[in-house]
Amino acid sequence: MNRLIGDEQLPRENEYGPGAGSTNVSGIVKLPDWYLQGKPRPSGGRVAFVTWSHYDKESLLLESGLVGPVRLLTAVRRAVEG
Repeated sequence: MNRLIGDEQLPRENEYGPGAGSTNVSGIVKLPDWYLQGKPRPSGGRVAFVTWSHYDKESLLLESGLVGPVRLLTAVRRAVEG
């Protein structure tokens, strides 16, 4: 959810129209050509591609992140003979 809200801070890449029966959800009007042709998404500022827009740039972010003390452990991979 936070990623989608973050992407809403950037200019829209696609056009969205009214959703079915909801005032705050909108659906994509036309799928982009790169998607229809199975090609990689062009580089740009947005990270996520969505066909339904549930959030806008004013939506509240959810708390996220790591909770409590965090330990980073490393491991060494060794071959076992046997």
